[in-house]
Amino acid sequence: MYPTVSFILPVQKNTDFLTEQINAVFKLSERYPGFCELIIVSDVLENGIFQLIWLTVKLNKIGHPHVRTRIIRYASHVESEELVKMGIKNALGEKIVIAANAPVISDDFDGFGKKDIIIAKFLFDEDIFKNLA
Repeated sequence: MYPTVSFILPVQKNTDFLTEQINAVFKLSERYPGFCELIIVSDVLENGIFQLIWLTVKLNKIGHPHVRTRIIRYASHVESEELVKMGIKNALGEKIVIAANAPVISDDFDGFGKKDIIIAKFLFDEDIFKNLA
């Protein structure tokens, strides 16, 4: 049996490759036989960026209704570490893949149970798929 996988995408000011990373998770779900979910945690207050996130997820859900998606939006600026921790708290996966496109993410993830945490620069990195089996 394949472990469930949660992909966490923290979004702040740096929105480079945002749609590509969201698309990559849905594409990966085509090849991964286990359950996948995408959790996007953002403190971006600009409606244009939030609408881009929402639209990209909605369009992908048409072809991939089996991928659970969750968008968590903060009303004010928080540190990237807080975005990641909120994503982990809401994750169902036994394995968690975090897009570390934020400047610094702590290695201190104690207290999150027996979850296997993988940190990748981008979610479209092909090496992620090798670490999931």
